[in-house]
Amino acid sequence: MRRGIWLFIALLVTTGCAPKAVETVDVSPYAAKPAAFKKSGTIYVGHFTDTRKNKKIIGYILSDGKVEARLQTQTDFLKWFRQALVGALKEEGCKLVDKRVYNDQIPRIYLHIDKVEARYDRAQLTGENLKTEVRVTLLLFHGKDSKVIKKIGLVEKKWIPPVGASKAIENALQKTLEQVADMVVEQIDAYRF
Repeated sequence: MRRGIWLFIALLVTTGCAPKAVETVDVSPYAAKPAAFKKSGTIYVGHFTDTRKNKKIIGYILSDGKVEARLQTQTDFLKWFRQALVGALKEEGCKLVDKRVYNDQIPRIYLHIDKVEARYDRAQLTGENLKTEVRVTLLLFHGKDSKVIKKIGLVEKKWIPPVGASKAIENALQKTLEQVADMVVEQIDAYRF
């Protein structure tokens, strides 16, 4: 009997503390922009890893500092970043290899997704009420001893209206992701020649 009461109390406490709602935020695939300068060369695109603890929850909707809803996604960010980088590098004219090549003349790239997050505060009616943040780690190997590790990230803050907030959050996150993808391609270009 006592065990049942404690179980009931534990259930009330955990459900009472849990966020009440879930909103889904998904982003579109990256569209590679036409390259300003055509480049050549071969690049090995290695494995990408997602180091985030929870791959489905990407943020929260807050009101007066309290979580009202979780922002959930079905977007596979590993796939998103791989398609973005492969598309952008192909657009530049690069030949991409997806099987490990044991040739020191071919640069090798690897990517770790460190953070993808959006936080929206409904109670804040003026100023910046939405923050999107994306961070990745790019590893570049060229030759036997040349290894470059670049931490690339971007934090964007803006105000969005409360009406249609989910779509505005999606658009802001999309923009932040695309800017980070562009920054990663710039770093790859800077270190591979």
